[in-house]
Amino acid sequence: TLFAETDEFWMKTLGKDVNNITVEDVKNWVIGEGFYPDAQDNGDYTSEDNVLNQFVTYHLTPYRLPPDKLVIHYNEKGYNYQTSQSPTIPVWEHHTSMGKRRLIRFWESLESSGVYLNRFPQLDNGRHGTYHEGGCSPENEGIYLNTTPESKLQKLINAVIYPIDRVMVYDAHVRRELHKCRIRYDILDFTEEMWNNDMRNMGYQKSFHYPSNNIYKYFNNLDVNAKDTYFYVLNGWACDWPNYQADEVCTEGMYDCTWKVPPVPENGVYEIRMGVSTESGWRGICQIYFGTDKER
Repeated sequence: TLFAETDEFWMKTLGKDVNNITVEDVKNWVIGEGFYPDAQDNGDYTSEDNVLNQFVTYHLTPYRLPPDKLVIHYNEKGYNYQTSQSPTIPVWEHHTSMGKRRLIRFWESLESSGVYLNRFPQLDNGRHGTYHEGGCSPENEGIYLNTTPESKLQKLINAVIYPIDRVMVYDAHVRRELHKCRIRYDILDFTEEMWNNDMRNMGYQKSFHYPSNNIYKYFNNLDVNAKDTYFYVLNGWACDWPNYQADEVCTEGMYDCTWKVPPVPENGVYEIRMGVSTESGWRGICQIYFGTDKER
């Protein structure tokens, strides 16, 4: 998935005809704006430390995000996934960019009137609040994703290109705002294979079994370690289960799985909350570890 500033944006920003804009023009502008002060101008665009590499790769995700699943609506308050035509309370997703792993926030609410990237409004989220947007400052408005038929959206077989009219960067402001908010996500958001095979929130009930690593490593960011692990995904669509976004990850047997969790925007202390289904007598017990070495 590519979020691309339009030709009109670049001509207005750089003051040149789009056919005359060079790589050096874009690189010098990015450096001049100070978006990535720790990046290098080393001429090696394949290096993740390169300033232009960091700028470009933040516009990309390693999987295809279709327009109807940029933000997944399913069981939030006031929303009926079978009949509702517009969002109710705000819902957001977090995805990881290519290159250096960085967060991209996707947001949609009744007040936003569409999907935005890196939007950080004020929420009426007090004990007796409405949980709707209470306002949004211009610097936190985010980038609007125009998915109307009149837009220049390109839906390809293996990709989607979204035109944007504001610059998309992972600068200090975006990281600071991400650090202040709840980074909520479905664990399947970071399985590239579920997205690329159109198996996220499919709209019907189906289960899929995946082999353990010793047979075939199917997932890039997930290891099914124990050979006798029975690992599968169950889409609980229309079953009235309390699953977030319907999809459910299930493991059976003496299971051992390792997930690569998303990055955090800044160094600091984070509290991790896990939402799991426990109301059934079929549920078992698992022990959770967090670390940087998946073998330890």
